[in-house]
Amino acid sequence: MRIIGQGSAVTSEALNDVLAQVITNTDASRNVGCAIHYECVRTINTIESDDGLRLLAVNTISRFLSSSRDNNLRVVALKTLLDYAHTYGDLDTVQQHRETIIECMRDPDVSIRRRALELTVALVTEDNVRLMVPDLLQYLTLCSNDMREETTTHICRIIEEKSPGDEWRVELSLKVLKVSKQHAKVDFAKRLVGILSQQKEDVQATSVKFLWDEASFPFDAIHHARKAFMVAALWSIGEYCDLLTTKYKVTPQEVVTCLVDITNNTPFPLLKQYGLTAMMKTATKFPAVAKSALSAMSSHLSSLDCELQQRASEYATLLKDFPEDAKFCFAKMPPICPAPEEEAKPVQVVSVSPDALQKQTATALDDLFGFDGPKPDSIVSQTQAEKAAAGGATLDDIFGDAPNNKSAPSPVSSPTHVDPFADVPAEPAPGKKVFECPDFSVFLTYEQRESVFDTQIKVLNTLDSEISQISIQIAAARQCVLNVAPQSLSSLSPHATLVQQLELDTTNGEKNKGVLLLRVKFMYSVNGQAREQLFQISA
Repeated sequence: MRIIGQGSAVTSEALNDVLAQVITNTDASRNVGCAIHYECVRTINTIESDDGLRLLAVNTISRFLSSSRDNNLRVVALKTLLDYAHTYGDLDTVQQHRETIIECMRDPDVSIRRRALELTVALVTEDNVRLMVPDLLQYLTLCSNDMREETTTHICRIIEEKSPGDEWRVELSLKVLKVSKQHAKVDFAKRLVGILSQQKEDVQATSVKFLWDEASFPFDAIHHARKAFMVAALWSIGEYCDLLTTKYKVTPQEVVTCLVDITNNTPFPLLKQYGLTAMMKTATKFPAVAKSALSAMSSHLSSLDCELQQRASEYATLLKDFPEDAKFCFAKMPPICPAPEEEAKPVQVVSVSPDALQKQTATALDDLFGFDGPKPDSIVSQTQAEKAAAGGATLDDIFGDAPNNKSAPSPVSSPTHVDPFADVPAEPAPGKKVFECPDFSVFLTYEQRESVFDTQIKVLNTLDSEISQISIQIAAARQCVLNVAPQSLSSLSPHATLVQQLELDTTNGEKNKGVLLLRVKFMYSVNGQAREQLFQISA
C-alpha cells in the first residue's frame, strides 16, 4: 500500500478508508498490534493522505509515548513524530502532545532523552517560544552532564533566532549563562552585551544587578566554570557600575574589590583583560577608587602574557598621568549595532585549463615589472659596444618581440681618479654600478657557476637622511629559477649600504641561458614621503 499509493492522489484516496479501519480495529496492547499501527502510520505519512488521516496517525503514534513502557517503541514514536514535523511542517498537531514529549526528556534512557530533545527543539516557533524555552531551561538544570552541551547549544540558537523581542532575549540569555556553566560559548555572551547596550536604562540596570548578584561572591569553582557568564558580567559591571551605585546602593569600593578578586584569581587571560578594562571604567567614573585599581594593575605589569602586560601598562599610565583623557576614553559606550549583512552574490565559476593558468601566472609577474614591454626611463642599459665586448645579449634577444624604441642610456660617471700622491690607497669599488638616482646607487657583484649566478645587489644611501620602509621586489625572466634571501634591513642610515643576496639559475632558459638579467622594484620612504624606483640589472 505504501508503494502503490506514493505520488498518486487517486490511489491514496482509495487507501485512506482502509488505513483508518485497520488503525481503529487493531488492538495495540500487544507488540503485534503496535507493529501494525506503526506500519499504518508510516504508510499514511508516505502516501497522499488527507489531514484527518494524518491527525489520526499522529494521535496513534503518540500513544506509544504515554501508554507503552517499551523503550524501543518510544524511540520509534519520537523519531516518527520528528519526521512528520519535518515533512509536513504541521507543528500544531504535534504540539498537542507537548507535555508527553517533555516528560520523555526526563526519561532515564539517554536515547529517549536525546530524541525528545530534538523533537522539542523542532517544535519551537516564534509563536510558542515563550512557553517552550522555559521548559528547556528547566530541563537544562536537571539533565545529565553528557546532555548539557547539546541542550545549551539548542537553547542559545533558539533564543537568538526566534526571540519575540530584545528584552525577552536579554532576560533568557542571562538565565542560560547562569545555569549552563562551562557549556555556553563566549561568542554568545559577546552578542548578548551588544544587544544589552541597545536597551533602555531600566533593562540595563536589571541585567547588571542580576549579573552582580552572581559575580559578587568570592571567586570559587562556580566562577571558574562559567567563562561566558563572567565575560558578560565583567563587561556589564564595568560599563554600568554607575547604575549599581545609584539604583542598588552598591559602593564603588565593593565594585572594584569584586573586579580585582575575579581578575587576580581567574586563570583565563580573556577574563583578566575584561577585568582590567572593567576596573579602568569604574576608576574613571569614581576617582576615589583609582588607587585600588592602580594597585591591582601593578601586579600585571610583569605578566608573561604580552597583551595583558601591555594593557595593564597603558591603563596605569592613563589613569595616573592623564586622568582627563582616561575619563574621555572610557566613557559610556554607544549602542553596539551589528554591521549590515551584505547581500550574497553568486560565485562565477570560470574554467581555466592548467596550461592557460600556468601561462597567466607566469605573465602576471612580467606585467608587474614590465618585462616584454616598454622599458622605463630609469633602466640602465649597456652600450652596443659593451654588449659586444661582453658577449651578452640584448633585452630584445632574450625576451623577443620587444618594441624597437629604446630608452636613452643613462650617463655613466667616469671612474674615480686616484691621486698618485695620496698616502692612503683608495677603497676597492663595491662592484659594478648598475643604477644611480638622487637617493641611492646600486652596485652588482656576482659569481657564475655554469648557468647559475650567486649575486649580491648592494644599495648605497647617498643622502644625508635616513631611507626607511624599504621593500625590494625582484623578478627574473621566464623559465629561470630565482631564490631571494630574506631582506636584511628595512631602513638605511645616511651613507650606509644594504646587501641583498640572491641566486639565479638560468639552466632551463631558452634564449637567456647563462645571462644575468633581473628587473628590480625598489620602494622606500624619505622624510615620510613614499618613493619608488624601477630598474634593470644585466650582466
